[in-house]
Amino acid sequence: MKVLLTENVKNIGKKGDVINVSDGYARNFLFPKKLAQPATSGIIAQAQEKKAKEEASAQEKKSTVEIITKKLQGQTFPFTVKTKEGEGVFSSIHEKEIVAAVLAFINKDHKHSLGEEDVSIETKPIKELGEHTLHVKLGKGDWAKNAQVTVVISGEKA
Repeated sequence: MKVLLTENVKNIGKKGDVINVSDGYARNFLFPKKLAQPATSGIIAQAQEKKAKEEASAQEKKSTVEIITKKLQGQTFPFTVKTKEGEGVFSSIHEKEIVAAVLAFINKDHKHSLGEEDVSIETKPIKELGEHTLHVKLGKGDWAKNAQVTVVISGEKA
């Protein structure tokens, strides 16, 4: 029996795949758990159309990430933290703050946009004044790109 998988099924296939399975497996396992539905010609056509749209969207996002990576490379993001003379820094700059600054830079021209889920930075909170070089990962999967940015932290007396 041909079925369209509505969810990923381990050792069987991924969501959107049209596969052949035994009638009993489909009726007793896949259909009751809503993991698949019968693959009629209309459903197969819809699945192929949806898959084509997803692939086009992924390709568009990939090219957007490449453009944004080039723009972002070498950019400097300034931050100011409160300090007290002789006692150092009161607070730190966290990953979320840096991601927000990077997203603001990316989305400011509205030609290209990425969401928070598309930008990641692996760093601990920064507690020292000065320049810090970080790697920003844009996108996910095998087409993710890295850009090197500089975070400049200056002090403001409390």
